Amino acid sequence: MQEKKYPLREWLFAAVMWAAFSFMLLWLHYKVYGRMLLAGDIRVFWWIVILAPAYPLGRWLSQGSLPSEPPDRNSIAVRLCTLFWCLVPVCCFYTLLTEPYRLAVWLLAAWLVLFVPLHLRRKDNRPAAVGLLFLTGLLVTGIYLLIVHPVSAAQAEDMVRQAGYTGLYRFELDRNWRSFETVLDNGETVCCALPETTDDPLGYYGFCAYRDGERYCVVISVARGQIEVEQPQPFNGLRSE
Repeated sequence: MQEKKYPLREWLFAAVMWAAFSFMLLWLHYKVYGRMLLAGDIRVFWWIVILAPAYPLGRWLSQGSLPSEPPDRNSIAVRLCTLFWCLVPVCCFYTLLTEPYRLAVWLLAAWLVLFVPLHLRRKDNRPAAVGLLFLTGLLVTGIYLLIVHPVSAAQAEDMVRQAGYTGLYRFELDRNWRSFETVLDNGETVCCALPETTDDPLGYYGFCAYRDGERYCVVISVARGQIEVEQPQPFNGLRSE
């Protein structure tokens, strides 16, 4: 018995959904949110982008050449696989409850909800099912942005300007930073310290800015959308803009 051949439109649908999902997340992460949307999870996303087409592409190349052999449901491998897919959703939803601000966890939870009935029960390997996973990723990302509503890099810059600062120069901050000291690309040294009681699950935007002729380090939280630090900087011989 030969494997079923699927129409070209299903392969096109899966390819378009994969491309749209990949482009949207890359654009949001690097352009809109200044590398903060998937901070800490960007490597996982790259694995998804690179490896996701591998399985359907392999099936397409081998279409009609491999016999369809149903697995032995009583084998140890099948039982272990079933146990694994029972444990993974539990761990995923526990992580979603403990870290609700991580977009990667939202996506993983939604994909597991779809993957289990589509693949494990129906054994649905259609390309349209793969496209459905990426279409769900697009919808879940939109829902995440509406609910969590993280502050974009442009919004953070507007907040700093509205606070009376000029000559803004944005720099990257590690998500788990408590203190920061570095030399920026423009040659200025910036020192910041975050209050011990302050914590943001998404991270922070850092700005070197000027107000009333003085240089400041201004830090804005991504999740709360407010200025967390306004720390004057020592004069280092550089003129403000």
